[in-house]
Amino acid sequence: MATRVLQKVQGALESTAGTFVNATRKLYGSEITHERTIASIRPDFLDGTYNQSRAVYGGLETNAFTITGPLAFDQSVFWLSGAIGSASPSGGSAPYQWSFNAASTADTTRSFSMEYAWSDGGSLPASFRVPGNKVESLTINWVKDEVINFEANIVSFKAMTQGTALSASPSDTVETHALGVNTTVYIDASAGTIGTTADSNVALASLAITNGFATRYGLDGSTVGRALDRAAKTDAVLTLTRHFTNDTELDAFEAKSLRKIRIVTSGPTLNAGTYEITTDFYGVIDEITQADVDGSVAQEITLRPYVDGSTVTVPFSVVVKNNQSTIS
Repeated sequence: MATRVLQKVQGALESTAGTFVNATRKLYGSEITHERTIASIRPDFLDGTYNQSRAVYGGLETNAFTITGPLAFDQSVFWLSGAIGSASPSGGSAPYQWSFNAASTADTTRSFSMEYAWSDGGSLPASFRVPGNKVESLTINWVKDEVINFEANIVSFKAMTQGTALSASPSDTVETHALGVNTTVYIDASAGTIGTTADSNVALASLAITNGFATRYGLDGSTVGRALDRAAKTDAVLTLTRHFTNDTELDAFEAKSLRKIRIVTSGPTLNAGTYEITTDFYGVIDEITQADVDGSVAQEITLRPYVDGSTVTVPFSVVVKNNQSTIS
C-alpha cells in the first residue's frame, strides 16, 4: 500500500530524445497523474458462436502525465524549456536571465525522462520510469492572493518500465515561489511600448500554451513510437479577467487592434538583483464575455497571438531571472 502524500517525482533532460537519463532533480508539484494505455488487438473471425475474443494481443502503448503545483522561479525554467524551447542563461552570476521565445520555424522544446515512486511503496515496484516526454501544454495562472500555479500536460512516445530502484537520489532544493501579490499587469496599445501602462483593473490572468505533438509510428517491431513530431501551429491563449471600469478593451475588441500585454512577477532580492518572471504577449482580443469578481462586474478577455512579420515577430515570450545557472 502507498500513500499519496509520500509520492515523489524526479527527472532529467535528455540529450537523445527517448533515451532514459538518470534523474538529476526532484520535480515538485501538488498533484501528479499518470495515464498509461496498452491497446488490445482482438482479431475478429467467425467460429460458429456468439463468443468474442478468442485471441487477444498487446498493441500500442501510450503514456501521459499531468503535473500541477506552485510555480517556483528556479524550477520554472525546466517546464518552460519543455513547453517553449531551449534557452541559455545570460549573466556571470545570479540572477541569471533565461529568455524563452515562441518558436517560429524550429522546434527546440526539450525532451526529458521522468520517474516516480512512493516512499512507503512496500512491495510495489520501486519506481516507474518513462523516457521521451515533452510538454504538450503548459498553463500558468495568476491570482492575487495565491501562489502562481502551473499545469503541465506531458506526453511520451516511449513505454513505461518498472524499476528495481530509483535511478538516483537528487537532493531537495530550496525553492522560491512566484506570488500573485507581487504581480503587475501592463496593457498597451499598438502604438505604445510594451510594459509602459500598468492596469490595476486586471484581477486574474491565465496563459495557456499548446504545442500539438503527434507520435510518429513505424513498422519497427515495437509497440511504441519513433518520435514526437511538432505537427501543428502553437495554440497560445491569454485570458484576462478585468473589472469593467471603462470600455478601453471593448473598443480594442471591436477594432481588432493589437494589444501588448506584459505580466511581471517579482520576487525577493537575489544578490544585486531580484527574482523575476516577465511574460510578454502580443495579441488581438478574440472574445469578451461578462464575468463576476467578488460581486463586481468584470469582463473575461480572451486574446490570441498576433504576428505581422515586421512590428511583431515573436508573439509571446517568458523571461525568468533566478538562481539557476544550468537546466538539467
